Parts: sequence; structure tokens; C-alpha cells
Amino acid sequence: MKSNKHKWTDYFRDTTHATLDLGKLYLRWLPSDRKETVDKEYWAQSIISAVNLAPKPYFKFHFPKETFPSLILEEKIDFHKVYKKSDKFITDTAKVLRKIHNLARKQKKTINKHIPEDKLLSGGAYDPLVILNVFVLSPLEKLKKSKKNLVTKTVEKSLIEIEKRIAELDKKVAYKKEYCSLIHGDLNDTNIVRTKKGKIMLIDWADCRWDIVTCDLSQFIYLHFLTKREQKLFLKTYDASWVTEEMIEIHRLLLIGWDIIYLMTVDLNYETDKADRLESLKRKVWVNNKIPI
Repeated sequence: MKSNKHKWTDYFRDTTHATLDLGKLYLRWLPSDRKETVDKEYWAQSIISAVNLAPKPYFKFHFPKETFPSLILEEKIDFHKVYKKSDKFITDTAKVLRKIHNLARKQKKTINKHIPEDKLLSGGAYDPLVILNVFVLSPLEKLKKSKKNLVTKTVEKSLIEIEKRIAELDKKVAYKKEYCSLIHGDLNDTNIVRTKKGKIMLIDWADCRWDIVTCDLSQFIYLHFLTKREQKLFLKTYDASWVTEEMIEIHRLLLIGWDIIYLMTVDLNYETDKADRLESLKRKVWVNNKIPI
């Protein structure tokens, strides 16, 4: 009979990750140039694992020589391999995110010693137009020179429309530094797992940072293809009165813009875990010449 044991590596699709199963522990390592990533993961998981919402890390180690990888030894959790979106999954994830965000705010000083505020926050607050320029509009200008065949009229019209809509929505939003916290930053279906005991846990904290929490909320909505009903359920369960439809829409538009840029940087070839949303976006923009918003 074949073993039904689930391997962590089924979820780490990032090729820079490598994992050694040590029975009750996992030893993971990343390339030497990812030292800061290992440090962030270690401290984020140390804090979040205290409430059993992330694997507990036991130690991290950086070799003195740059050619050797950085290591992190952490708890091995037993979880269901199959991803299934349901109302319970949506509400449980909302509760977990709220708990993590609130916990992190209470420990802000400690967290910021190891995971500083995102450098693009303006006075501790979020500015979507700055994010748009850094991650979408500036890269577009470079791609116009290196990927002329991919920067079609539809691409340019799409990003112009995204910029226009974000600017309009931004006028209706007042961002405050109190809206920020430690965020996970990569809430795809591989990083949210349900343990065999029924708890939701978040793994792979490589992209964590101190940023506005609607980055997590909107990313979850976007990456899990939530319907309007599911989105309403998710936000109602998260239960933060300051979160507005405008904020969520701004992040959705930023994610679409980022995906368009990403598709061009990989010449329209992409990893399988991104295929669901990117195949549809690629077809809409480059085949049907439609603005995807």
C-alpha cells in the first residue's frame, strides 16, 4: 500500500525552496542571497506560531560563505493536501487573518525590529499611486524597449485605464498608518492549509512585510476568485469597519496591472500555480484585445 503521507514540498512550488523531511521537523534552505527572506520568515512565524496559526520555527542559520544556503528548521504540520474553496474555508481564513493582523499590531515594536515597515509606505501610511508607479508604470516604460512586441495598444490602454480608475478611487479613501500590520503577502491556495485537526494555518512567509492589511484581504479575494457573495461574506467575517469597497477595488486593479507586467517579463510563459488566472488574462489582453477590468 502506498503511503498517504503529505509532503510539504507539494505546496512549495517556488524553485528556490528545498526541504528535508526529518520526521517531526522540516529543514528548509534557500540560496544565500535570500538571507533577509529567511530572517523575515523566522521572526514572523515565531510570533504567529504562538497562537498556532503558522509552523513554529526552531532556529535559522546563515553560513559565513556566500556560496552556501541559509537554513531554517521548523515544525512539521500535518495538513490536508487537497485545496477546497467553501464558505467555511472563506470565513475561517478571514478570522485567521484578522487575528494575525490584530496580534501583530500589539507587537509592532518587536516586529519592526526584525521586519521593518515597507519602504514604500508614506509616513507609515499606504499610497496606491506610488505602488502603481513602482511596480507597474515604471516597468512598463522599460518593457517598451525590451519587449516591444508584447506592449500592445491593448496593454497600454489597460494600464492607462487602471491608473485612471485608481486615481479616481484614491480620492475617496483616507489611508492611516493604523490600517497597517504584518501581512503574509502571498495568500495563494498553496499557502493556506487546513490541518488534520481542522485549523487553518499559513505557511511560506517569504513575502511578509509591514503594510496595509487590505493587501492581504484583496489578494485573497483576487487569487481565490471569490464571487460577490463570497467577497461580502469574507469581509463581513473579517469585520473591520474602515475597509471600504474602494480600497478592495484599488488593490484588485493593482494586482491586474502587476499580472500584466509579470506576463510580459516571462514572455507569456508562467508557472503552473499561476495558470488559472494568468491564462485567462493572457487570452483576454493579447488574443481578444480586451481591457481586463
